[in-house]
Amino acid sequence: MNVINFLKRLVKGQEGVCIETIYFRYNSSNDDNFSQATVFLNTLNAAQKMNLAQNIVESLSEAAPFLQVSETTT
Repeated sequence: MNVINFLKRLVKGQEGVCIETIYFRYNSSNDDNFSQATVFLNTLNAAQKMNLAQNIVESLSEAAPFLQVSETTT
């Protein structure tokens, strides 16, 4: 059995196979992580930007407290 098939069996959780979390670290040091988001943001009108911001705020309000930033924090 090759590694790919083994990992597929782990993910599927077939009976008799122990489910484990496997992390693969992707090196993104050479990736441009901002251009695509900038292009997307520039396509939105003011109402869409406000809606996006509201969605982000609502999602973060459910995050663990140590991930949240108080509005009084500078």
